[in-house]
Amino acid sequence: MPRALPFAALPAVAEEAPDPATLAKVQAVATRGYAHPEAAKIRAVHKSAAKSGLGWCGEVTVEKGEGYTPFHAILADKDGKGATVIRLADYPPSDTSRNAEMVRKLMTNFGCTR
Repeated sequence: MPRALPFAALPAVAEEAPDPATLAKVQAVATRGYAHPEAAKIRAVHKSAAKSGLGWCGEVTVEKGEGYTPFHAILADKDGKGATVIRLADYPPSDTSRNAEMVRKLMTNFGCTR
């Protein structure tokens, strides 16, 4: 009898690419709080493993620094409520707070990081 794979190894939903309208919404949420969101770039955007079905993972340019950081964006529901983003760069490895530890776990569980 074959063994079941652990949840984290299941690639099912995590590879779906967004349509252009959804991608624009993801970019708007991923750059929330940026002084110049129009200058930011996103890449590697794919559906997350969040149960709501509204989550998207990807990488966004770091506003104050170089390179990209992983993010998890939850788009607004049909009523326009609930849009939120977490960016890994906002919780650097030196941050040992409970919030930072939880963010790192969530990013892994959502399929945004390994």
